[in-house]
This record gives sequence, structure tokens and C-alpha cells, in this order.
Amino acid sequence: FSGHCDPAEGIIIENADGYRTPLGVQELSRLLHSLKGNIRLAFMNMCYSKPYAEAIVHQIDFVIGMGGTIEEANAIVFASSFYQALACGLSVKEAFEIAKAQVNIASPAASQVPVLLVRQGVDDSTPFLSPKKYLERLESKEYIERRESVQRFLIDEIEVELVQEATRRAANQGETLWRWQSE
Repeated sequence: FSGHCDPAEGIIIENADGYRTPLGVQELSRLLHSLKGNIRLAFMNMCYSKPYAEAIVHQIDFVIGMGGTIEEANAIVFASSFYQALACGLSVKEAFEIAKAQVNIASPAASQVPVLLVRQGVDDSTPFLSPKKYLERLESKEYIERRESVQRFLIDEIEVELVQEATRRAANQGETLWRWQSE
């Protein structure tokens, strides 16, 4: 989650029409409960999100929240450093510490705002993204079949779009030729 959180109102969400409404701790907890087991990391990159992190850490392995205000520039540095470190194969704890160190360069006070919470019984020292497991997954029969299915679907969609575009162009050219001949 990335956005805005007010200590009095909670997380402010906005729908497609621009209507803004607060999302309380309990509502978020219920929402994430339905996804329990599918989410291992929740990163709430917004001011005052620590109570939300505390409310959901029993459902999700790793939760990052903010214990106060953090300027947007510092939040961006923290997030980008964190995700880069995860992508390099580090653990969540290591990535978190690297991200805090990056923010500390520009703003020592801001580096104290992020908070990492780890669900009880979870080892925070193991790499979050395992290259070996990722490669095994890419080579699995199920993944190859799913990838081929998506590729066939995309090819079919592209063929439909090409036929539609050719039909539109032919219709436009015919209309242009007809006007020229009638004048």
C-alpha cells in the first residue's frame, strides 16, 4: 500500500470517481484475512501506518509500517532501496536495514520512522526471493503450460485487433475512394 494515512481517520482510499473514504484497521484486517496464506509481505508506505501493521502481522509473515510521518521523498528512497535489496536475494530484515541506511543518509530522523514486524515463528534471516525456487518454478510443467496458454490467448487477441484494424482501414479507404469518384 502506498498513499496517505491520517492518525485520526486511518488510511484514505479513493475510488475511480475520486470519492475519498477512510479505511479502518479492522476493515483492512478483514480484507487481508481473506487472502491469508497468499501474501507474505505487506508494505504500508504511508504515515502513521504502524497500527495497521500491528493489526495484520498475525496473518502475514512480514509487515512494514510507518511509526509517524515520513516525507514522500524519503518514503520513495526507502521503498526503492528495500525492493532492490529484496531483488538481490537478501532477507526482508537485511533489505529493511539497507533501506533505513539509505534514508539515514538524507534524513537520520526519517530513518527511524519505518517499522518491521515479523509474524511469530517466521525466520527473518532467510532470503525472501529464492533464485533457485524461482528457476524451479519457471521450469515446472504447470508454469510452462500456463505461460503457453497466456501466449496463445495474447496471439489470438492480437490477431483479432489486427483484423479489426484492417477492416477499419479498408472501410475508410473505400469511403475515401467513393467520395473522390462521386465528385
